Amino acid sequence: MYLVPQKKYFILGTISMLLTAGTTAILAQYLKPIFDDIFVAHRKDLLIWIGIGILFVFFIKGTAEYIGERCLSAMGYTLATQLQNDVFARMVHFNLDFFRNHHEARCANIFSQDIGIVRETLLQSLSTLSRDVFMVLSLIVVLLKEDMLLFLSALFIFPIMAGLLRICGKRAKKIFFQIQNLSSELQQFFQQVFHQIIMVKAYGTEEYEKQHLKECTERILKEYKKAAKIQALIHPFMEILGGVIIASIIIYGGHRVIQEKQTPGSFLTFITALFFLYRPIKNILQVHTRLQSCIVSGERIFNVLDQPLNLKKNSSTIGNKNIFLGNITLEDLTFEYTSCQPVLQHISCDFQANKHYAIVGPSGSGKTTIFYLLLQLYFPKVGRILFSGKDALLYSPEWIRNNIGFVSQDITLFDTTIQNNISYGSTNVSIESIRHAAERAQISAFIDQLPQGYNTQVGPHGLKLSGGQRQRLALARALLKQSPILLLDEATSALDTAIEENIRQGLRNLNYSCTQIYIAHRLSSIQKVDKIFVMAQGKIREQGTHLELLTLQGIYADLWEKSKLEDFSVAQLIK
Repeated sequence: MYLVPQKKYFILGTISMLLTAGTTAILAQYLKPIFDDIFVAHRKDLLIWIGIGILFVFFIKGTAEYIGERCLSAMGYTLATQLQNDVFARMVHFNLDFFRNHHEARCANIFSQDIGIVRETLLQSLSTLSRDVFMVLSLIVVLLKEDMLLFLSALFIFPIMAGLLRICGKRAKKIFFQIQNLSSELQQFFQQVFHQIIMVKAYGTEEYEKQHLKECTERILKEYKKAAKIQALIHPFMEILGGVIIASIIIYGGHRVIQEKQTPGSFLTFITALFFLYRPIKNILQVHTRLQSCIVSGERIFNVLDQPLNLKKNSSTIGNKNIFLGNITLEDLTFEYTSCQPVLQHISCDFQANKHYAIVGPSGSGKTTIFYLLLQLYFPKVGRILFSGKDALLYSPEWIRNNIGFVSQDITLFDTTIQNNISYGSTNVSIESIRHAAERAQISAFIDQLPQGYNTQVGPHGLKLSGGQRQRLALARALLKQSPILLLDEATSALDTAIEENIRQGLRNLNYSCTQIYIAHRLSSIQKVDKIFVMAQGKIREQGTHLELLTLQGIYADLWEKSKLEDFSVAQLIK
């Protein structure tokens, strides 16, 4: 799949490396006429022609090496780029279960390390293997041609080399697997510490984190030393083995030359070809060790590519957008993240079109999970979600999400400008519409005071802004979509009551049809909604307006009393 589009580079590069290997064998073969015909027989008529021939061979060799390196390097970079795009294109469509079980740093490590290792190994190995394998084969032809018996006597090196490759390869693969796992942990550590740097400083854990880093890097260093030991073992082994072979051949071949059973030129060609054979064999051994790291990275990459997407089989691409202008119905929904405990149990309720609703309840009661199901980030184990009476399973999750505005309790901003953050997820929007969304979110006055206005960089995770400012930017992003459904999960929890009330007033006066559902712990902010659903232990326990629920003297009434106490305590602290 990845090699077929690159076959032009592959074929041209392979031919070039074949020429490089062939010219090396020809140079070794040239030593025989140089020694026998010129130095021994003193044939002056061959001197010029042999010199021209050697110059021509070197020209072909240099040109072929240049073309081969260019083609195989281009092939390696192109393959790595295509692989990176394919892995990301696959990973971004995985369901949330994958990301719940895989830390984001480990996912990023696949792109920063694993694909990088594959790219570098490809760049080094493609040229080395294609050139050196052909070179070994062509030099073996020269050796067989000059003295088959002498060559066969040196063949005992190959089973020894094969044994060395097998032992070193198996050991190196285990080590590189451990190195890459530890490197993923290290990247996860860095990301976690720098993302939570305020917490690290607030709790004074700098020395603890430094010690943690030291322990992690020492484990990685230990594995790298093991890998270096295996790679270094090849050099002295090849030197000693090569010395034994060369010494044996010189003694045996020299004896044959003295007995005039072989010409000096023929023996010199044989011994030179044998010397030429030493470097490519050593390169192949080293490449084999490096390939173990590439194999480990490749396995990690293709494990990701082989992950099932878990798409709904019967979903069509799009439908009539008007279905989101009608009622939303949750019909006997049951859902669980794991098989241990259901998060939602037999949830049934209706959200009428263009009305305002709130979902309240203790933490862990399943409020946010309802939003995730509406967004098709998860699918119910039992029950259905209906838009205007149409089953959500009939439509693609992407199309449904495009028609829902969402603000999460975990505010997400990107390290770019305010304008790009507000327009994220919306296409072909004007600066006027961005400004209008910012006004509705009560953030435009703050933006206009900034020297660079909407082009101001917000920093990593929006850290240059306050919590309330980040929330309002996220709200502006959702309002810019003008979606017929708006889901707000604690979207104003960091705002003071005056700004929050202004935002609520703006949301009640939107100039387009919009069904709004809020999740809130500050109950004073949802008194004016059309209906409130009270959840506890994964079930809807109460429902009604604010006043109706207070008269029940149940769960909502208790939450209301606690909320009033919290609001009073905050007011006292401010005073």
